[in-house]
Amino acid sequence: MLYPLTFHPIHVARIWGGGHIAPPKDGIPVGESWLVSPLAGCESVVANGRLKGLTLGQVCNEYPEELFGQLWRNEPRSQVFPLLIKLIDTVQPLSVQVHPDDSYARRHGEPNGKSEAWYILDAQPGSTILLGLKEAVDYEEIREAVRSGTLPRLLRELPAIPGECYHVPAGEMHSVGGGIRLIEVQQPSDRTFRLYDWGRTDAGGRPRELHLQQGVEAASCSPYPLGSGSRMVQARENTAQLVDDPHFTISILQLSPRAELATDGVPVVAIPMCPARVTTQSGDSLALAPLQAVLIPASVGGVDLEAKSGGRVLVATPARQELREKYTLADALHC
Repeated sequence: MLYPLTFHPIHVARIWGGGHIAPPKDGIPVGESWLVSPLAGCESVVANGRLKGLTLGQVCNEYPEELFGQLWRNEPRSQVFPLLIKLIDTVQPLSVQVHPDDSYARRHGEPNGKSEAWYILDAQPGSTILLGLKEAVDYEEIREAVRSGTLPRLLRELPAIPGECYHVPAGEMHSVGGGIRLIEVQQPSDRTFRLYDWGRTDAGGRPRELHLQQGVEAASCSPYPLGSGSRMVQARENTAQLVDDPHFTISILQLSPRAELATDGVPVVAIPMCPARVTTQSGDSLALAPLQAVLIPASVGGVDLEAKSGGRVLVATPARQELREKYTLADALHC
């Protein structure tokens, strides 16, 4: 029988990295820690228990019904874990970028697009994000703003407030500003179309590649709706659901000092904001460090989470229709 699984974090160097996650890699600061990843080339490896050393993909293939529960029974075929979860740490702003939706991705030979959401952990005073258009434009206006370097002016600027959760559907142009740490929950894709990069150059003095044609094709021309940041979609007892995306939900579970987390027939990922302990119904117990992700397989049924002084746990759950064949990134990832 499966059990709660933890993974070795995968540290990814980024030119905009804040440097708080890990030491630089080849002189480039680490900007991301991939907490749970099914992507070939940067795939999570189990860190605990009898399955230690297996990749997440191997667990999916060898224990599909136990891991996926209702997801597996709904469509019994080879599948990939349907979430990619990252810790992001910035000192400079990310590029202004956009991710394709499912339709665009499939027309171009990929299994799915990339909708995501950001849960802000902490931010320096004055830090902001860019998220979606202020008002409707047409594609030619986007192209002209890209050519003239004025694209950021078209986007809505929002304060980065710890505890806020921002929904970033595929097609919304966006950028995370400097001085921010956040958890990003997303579909299992790392496809990004970079539209504007603030005049930045890499270590060799070269500007980074832009993806103007694909980015404009994938971008939404509609304004980003006000109030689409943190929303309590549903509340019950000590749980607040913040994001309800067609591909996943994000909730906050309050430990006072403990709470029960049920799988409801599908796998869930829990990420505590503080030191915590997860205990299964059979009595198996596992200590978790702050921001250490634990994957609760559907067959576990439910767990108790406890923090001595109380605290919050981010809970990410794939939507029941989210079932994907093995995702292989078209471009090699350098982890």
